[in-house]
Amino acid sequence: METKKCSKCGIEKPLNEFYNKSSNKDGLQCQCKSCVSEHGRKYRQRPGVKEEIAKRCKKYSQQNKKKRSEYNQKYYLENKEAAVEYQREYYLKNKEKVAKRGKIYYQQNKEIIAEKTKVYNRLSKYGINEDQWQQILNDQGGMCAICRELLDNGKNTCVDHDHETGKVRGVLCNNCNKALGGFKDNPEIIMNAIKYLFRVED
Repeated sequence: METKKCSKCGIEKPLNEFYNKSSNKDGLQCQCKSCVSEHGRKYRQRPGVKEEIAKRCKKYSQQNKKKRSEYNQKYYLENKEAAVEYQREYYLKNKEKVAKRGKIYYQQNKEIIAEKTKVYNRLSKYGINEDQWQQILNDQGGMCAICRELLDNGKNTCVDHDHETGKVRGVLCNNCNKALGGFKDNPEIIMNAIKYLFRVED
């Protein structure tokens, strides 16, 4: 087995214990992976360094969203089994940490998550994307199709659809949607309710 002596710790180690570096004659770094990692750890512990690295990473991510997305997707497809196994092992070892981090993220992004969930549900359940949703709201003047109350920019609203055909009929407020459900979408029952409201007491 070929080995190399680390310039930092002075220990002879197998070549796979060194990172690649094409500019060196042997194509490997002078320090072993452990020493490189230790150096990086100590560097990140210096005052302000961690924050500066996070700032640079965030800036790079924002400027290269498409590039990073394509790279991540390609890497995942090429290493799907290994990626899934790594995620599973990480979760099992860090359940409490993951749960705490998830809870904090949810509390900080509650409204954004709720809106994204609505967009996803409308597309998956009713087959309408965000542009189609906005078009329906605009056609209704931003109001409930039944009671004509303003829908608060699309909040507290429901997509009304034909339960037999699945066709979207419009957008309703929560109260009107519940009322239709209570009447089982049956026109005859609704007409009876109208007659009941207008009946003349003897």
